[in-house]
Amino acid sequence: MNEEMKFCINCGKKIPKAAEFCPFCGARQKPIGEPTEERNESPTAAIESANDADYRYNESQHPGMINSFKLYLADAFTVSKRMGRADYWWSYLTVAIIQFIFSMILFGWLIAYPIMVINIDGSISINSGKFTLVALLSIPMAFLGIATFTSMIRRLHDTDHSGNFMWFLLLPIVGPIVLLVMTVLKSSKHGERFEKDSRTRQWYKKWWSWVLVLLLAVLYTFSLASISSADFSGLDYSQTPSTSRGDNDDTEDSQSSSAESSSEKSKDDTVTLADGTKVTIVDKLTYEPNTTDTSWHGSKLVVKKVNVIKTKPFKYDSGDSAYTAHGIIYLKLQLYTNA
Repeated sequence: MNEEMKFCINCGKKIPKAAEFCPFCGARQKPIGEPTEERNESPTAAIESANDADYRYNESQHPGMINSFKLYLADAFTVSKRMGRADYWWSYLTVAIIQFIFSMILFGWLIAYPIMVINIDGSISINSGKFTLVALLSIPMAFLGIATFTSMIRRLHDTDHSGNFMWFLLLPIVGPIVLLVMTVLKSSKHGERFEKDSRTRQWYKKWWSWVLVLLLAVLYTFSLASISSADFSGLDYSQTPSTSRGDNDDTEDSQSSSAESSSEKSKDDTVTLADGTKVTIVDKLTYEPNTTDTSWHGSKLVVKKVNVIKTKPFKYDSGDSAYTAHGIIYLKLQLYTNA
């Protein structure tokens, strides 16, 4: 005796007509008394429809790098909402690409051209132009940092978890892994409890949003300035002059004699440069470092003395360009060869 069959309303497979649940996918069937339409769609389409109802019900219509990033920006200062899995990871990918490109350019520039220099006497010099530029660039970085933080809270809400789980970030290694696992979970309809139906102004119309961005930007600025620094204060200098000479003491460095002949100190604290320019001395420090360079084959270069002279501003013409100088550095070197 052939049993009458019908099609499952969810997966489309043939099942007994009297069955209340599909033996293949477990979906509840319509009662026999209700009219049932035969489904012509493929099982794959039916499964996709079920998945949409399962974990994509709260996402934007077409998740992607652009649409999801727009949602990410619009809710940058909102935590009382949810963010679907697809929207979260598409926006995360977009932000990661932006930050990678931005960081490669910025950090390369900061390392090559330091903002802050710690001089050999311990004083600190800061390039105000570079510092201002970094401060301006820190504003979008601060905004992205805040938006990323709030988007993770909304993703936790979407999985029916409280934003308090963000405290796991304080746990080294384990905490970030736990949050990563939680952010890849499917959406849960129970997460609706975190949503608040409150109509407020856009975040960019709220004064406290900008205050928060600026405070974080200041933190970023000083962090980057500390990274982009050159420290010369830790050099090993000795105030005892070295009187030992090598086997080739008769070989004096031409730069040493040139430095001595190119300027002469007068009684009124001025120095005359080789081109005849007279410069007034404000302060002077003399160092006798124990620095030797033997990287040149068959030779040894010894830095005997370093004179750092602070002067009043004067015009200096290097031949290629003219600029205002504020000091002079003299080096006394000795070169020993094995010739």
